[in-house]
Amino acid sequence: MLRRRSDTQHSLGALVLAVLALAAGIVVVVESAWARRLPPAPAAAPQHEGPAPTGEDPGRHVAQGQVRARLS
Repeated sequence: MLRRRSDTQHSLGALVLAVLALAAGIVVVVESAWARRLPPAPAAAPQHEGPAPTGEDPGRHVAQGQVRARLS
């Protein structure tokens, strides 16, 4: 004879399926967020004020820097 499943067995099966679906959804969301995470920020590049010093008169650039420091 064929036996029918009880209501408890149906409820337990539905609960197991719901938990598995929830776990799969969480895995998909976490994996998607992990794949989209931003790369680390690059280090800030040094900001130079004025022209680069040349070999002609390095003392002139030092003096200009001192004047700028006093004015700021």
